[in-house]
Amino acid sequence: MQQTKYIVFPICDSNHWTSAIFTNFNSLIVKLNLLFKNGEFVRDDLLKSYVFNKDNPELNELFSNDGDDQQKPMLVYLDSLSINSRDVVNHMIIVLICQFLIHEQGMTKKNSELLFKKLKNKDSKLLSLLKNLFKIEYPLLPNQKDDYNCGVFLIAYLEVFMYNPDKFIRFLVRYY
Repeated sequence: MQQTKYIVFPICDSNHWTSAIFTNFNSLIVKLNLLFKNGEFVRDDLLKSYVFNKDNPELNELFSNDGDDQQKPMLVYLDSLSINSRDVVNHMIIVLICQFLIHEQGMTKKNSELLFKKLKNKDSKLLSLLKNLFKIEYPLLPNQKDDYNCGVFLIAYLEVFMYNPDKFIRFLVRYY
């Protein structure tokens, strides 16, 4: 996969438009490739280690979000109602990971559906582990004052992002 600095996801959930911007996706791909081989999760040992012992050096390296902010994988969720919808973000992360495994590692559709169901379980340790591969930000943004202008706000956010993506993301993360 070529270098991908940003991936922008417009999201419509129950007639409300939001967006998510994924930064440094290639860093996430490196991490996912350490956890999955041929579409199969190969590090069941990490589920126990991660949950019970975060002092493991291998885990610290894999799950660390310390260091250079410019290189970290990060998801920035933009919502003009500031709902911080964790369910929407979780669903998007699950779909993104399943699509990555299908297209990059050859996971079968059947296995992808099984993984999707496993990750959708609210008690999924695997989803908790995967979400710690990157930072998630819910920045404070200008909010709509009604219940119908979410699309206008979404376009405005993304227009500002497109003028200078690096500066926009740095501002949001620093501001938050």
